[in-house]
Amino acid sequence: MPRSLHPELPLRPFVWTASFLLSSSPLFTLPSGARSLTVAPDGTGTIITIDGQTYHIGGGTQAGANLFHSFQEFGLSPGEIANFLSDPSIVNILGRVTGGNPSIIDGRLQVSGSNANLYLMNPAGMVFGPNASLNVSGDFFATTADRIGFEEGWFNATGANDYTTLVGMPNQFAFLHEKPSAILNQGNLHTDQDLSLIGGAVHNQGEIISTHGNVTLAAVPGTRLVNLAQPGMLLSLDLPATALEQGVSPLDLPELLTGSSQGNSPVIALDPVGVSTGALPLQNPNHHRASIFPGQIEPGDVVIAGTVTGQQVDLYAAGQITPSDPSLVQGKTRVIRFSEMGENPEQAVFIDRRADHPEDLLYGAAPGTIAQIIEPDEDGVAVITEQLAVSSESVGELDSVAIVAEGNAGNFWLGNQWITAENITGYQQQLQTWGSTLTENADILLYSCFTALGATGEELIASIADFTGADVAASIDATGSANYGGNWYLESSSGAIEASNPFLPGTVANWDGKLAIRTVTSNADAGAGTLRDALTIGAGFGGGLAAGDTVNFNFSGTITLTGTEINWTADNVTVDGLGQSIVVDGGGNSRVFNIGANNATVQNLTIQNGTFIGKGGGIRHTGAGTLTLSGVTVSNNSSSLSGGGINNNGRIELINSTVSGNSSNNRAGGIRSGGAVTLINSTITNNSANNNGGGIFTRYGVTLHNSTVSSNSTVGIGAGIRSSLTVNLFSSSVIGNSGTSAGGGIFDDDGVNLNNSTVANNIANAKGGGIFSNSLVTVTNSTVSGNSASNHGGGIYTTGAVTVSGATIANNTSGLRGGGLYSQGNTTIANSTIASNIAAVQGGGIFMTGSNLSLNMTNSRIQNNRALTGSDGGMAGFVGTGGAVTVESSIIRVTALASIRGAYLLKA
Repeated sequence: MPRSLHPELPLRPFVWTASFLLSSSPLFTLPSGARSLTVAPDGTGTIITIDGQTYHIGGGTQAGANLFHSFQEFGLSPGEIANFLSDPSIVNILGRVTGGNPSIIDGRLQVSGSNANLYLMNPAGMVFGPNASLNVSGDFFATTADRIGFEEGWFNATGANDYTTLVGMPNQFAFLHEKPSAILNQGNLHTDQDLSLIGGAVHNQGEIISTHGNVTLAAVPGTRLVNLAQPGMLLSLDLPATALEQGVSPLDLPELLTGSSQGNSPVIALDPVGVSTGALPLQNPNHHRASIFPGQIEPGDVVIAGTVTGQQVDLYAAGQITPSDPSLVQGKTRVIRFSEMGENPEQAVFIDRRADHPEDLLYGAAPGTIAQIIEPDEDGVAVITEQLAVSSESVGELDSVAIVAEGNAGNFWLGNQWITAENITGYQQQLQTWGSTLTENADILLYSCFTALGATGEELIASIADFTGADVAASIDATGSANYGGNWYLESSSGAIEASNPFLPGTVANWDGKLAIRTVTSNADAGAGTLRDALTIGAGFGGGLAAGDTVNFNFSGTITLTGTEINWTADNVTVDGLGQSIVVDGGGNSRVFNIGANNATVQNLTIQNGTFIGKGGGIRHTGAGTLTLSGVTVSNNSSSLSGGGINNNGRIELINSTVSGNSSNNRAGGIRSGGAVTLINSTITNNSANNNGGGIFTRYGVTLHNSTVSSNSTVGIGAGIRSSLTVNLFSSSVIGNSGTSAGGGIFDDDGVNLNNSTVANNIANAKGGGIFSNSLVTVTNSTVSGNSASNHGGGIYTTGAVTVSGATIANNTSGLRGGGLYSQGNTTIANSTIASNIAAVQGGGIFMTGSNLSLNMTNSRIQNNRALTGSDGGMAGFVGTGGAVTVESSIIRVTALASIRGAYLLKA
């Protein structure tokens, strides 16, 4: 029966231990008779009714559309729910925690009865444990502030409140201590609306996700007022006009981890003998662990070791903002660092996505900056115009703007806008708007290569200065890493420059890139402004190609070569068709690209109709490094020797790319590589070779992630893949390939590993319809089905050992033995099914041959397999003297008498 907790009842202290950073054990332990959620005896009128593991929170004090609650302690154990009762008249529910202990929330917070926003305030700190979750239809705010402000008054974390004045929307948080308490999250905080964690430090190890709203994580300096932002705007800081009385003493992060100031049990992990390791183990959603020492997490830091996703993600810090992996943060992201004096930022930093390692720059900006990345599909000038207006309205006029972009003499790129001396007047109105958001003596720092060089460069810089009214500085030489002959000096300016470089010294020292771009303006085969010119003599670009350069395009269309291939030898060059639709067509007359550089990258292009008497019809890469293709299609190319599509001397990596319809009169219809081959979200399909390796040929390893090798053919072995070293498949497929010899899907000499993958409907006119291996084969949570071989091993043929786990081998056929599996090594089968396979002679399901072999089978099924002409049916295991067969908790059904030689053991 539900019971009510009234504030008049005596309360016992809340004692917590936070073992959540060690394991999935309960977050905290309560003393006998204590409750983790109790009301404060202060007249606010909050009433808690307990129903099983649910705390129904009612009563409270209403002021206009705001409902206020007061708690002595606020915490939840795993499985517990704090249900705030509401009705449609309530817009905001605000709760304070007055007892002086941190809130450890390892259950669910929810609001029922309305779509009200929920605010929780505890100056002593907050910890959301691994079982924490939200069921809140409105916005959610968690803060370690001392007060929440309204137009006419303050909602204090301790002491009395004049609730009659607390109407309207909350508009400020007041932090009264020098080091406000921290907020830690290990839970799954999901909501459809805005989600904000605002404290003295913020540390996320779990998931913070807003499906349709914005996420704000803010580690603010102490003794400040934080002005809450309207949608799209920025938080801003103010100093309190007068001294404000301090209430609950905050805990900094080391205290919150150790519980030292409250006499609580420690959060810091202990080793097996109980000695503090001093390290806080981190656990992200991919279960990769790291360690951050409490001494490394300073007040004012935002540390991200778990997912943060929102339509807009704003990260604020008085100290550092550190994601363990930048990909953990998803959504349009602004990184705001308050100044070293704890004041609002005064410099905006805009980073074009084309820049190398843009996240390193985003998170490496100096104190006092607002940094964000401009995406390639955005109008970069419009983005800056909008964001400068937002900054000006939120934190005041800015002293400087820094732009990091790839450029050349008299031009640079901002998103999908190519800014040049010739077209700058078209941006006059927007640039004048920039000027209205800046202080009188503001500076614009333009970091890009050669942009101020020559008459066109000087004209561009003068125009920007004239339209904005700011002093503008830019470079006349290479900008970026010294590894590419660059620097971060801006040698040319239109006036006196007072602003400093917007990045931390370590960011500049460690950034490995170059902000040079050569923009192709003509789709002709040769001449100034063409792709050939950009990659070779550079007559239209002020000189030849240099290491680290990027080549892009300001048009969409087809470039047709008229007789000779395009060569380049400069290292670490990227050719990128991003934002355009670019086809480079060999015209059936020549190879397309001949790359002599050690490392090269091609992105967002189609390379087609190349032909060559020799190696590599589409691309020939002779360097010993890595060829990277991202967003590339290589199709309908041909060669007389190896590599109809690509012939590569070193390693090759394909990302989101397709190699299709290419042919070779020798080996490797699709790709021939002299090094390892890696495919990520890529497809190799419909390629053909008159020798081995219809899709891929390499004497090194092949690794596939979420990729497909399909419908390739060869007059030889390895119709899909031919590799001398290990082939690894992760969530990938090898389907519908066919060859005149062994290994219809895969032929490998060093081992094959399948993980969550499929090998299906491949054909070999010899052994190994799906897989032929001269070494180990491991099949894990995968399917081998519908393959056929004219000889042994319809599904798999191997001369080595086989391990099958959580897999299905079904509907394969062989012309001789081993319809599903033919093995000459020890075989282990667990939690798997081998079914409906057919062999013409023996071993419809499994055929093993050799001396001293073992077959171990656990929790598996071998059924409905057939041998058409021999005496053996579903399984014929030929194990020589000394071998053994162990079958445990399995089902074997055969259509004829199975022959098993050697010792065997059957377990129920």
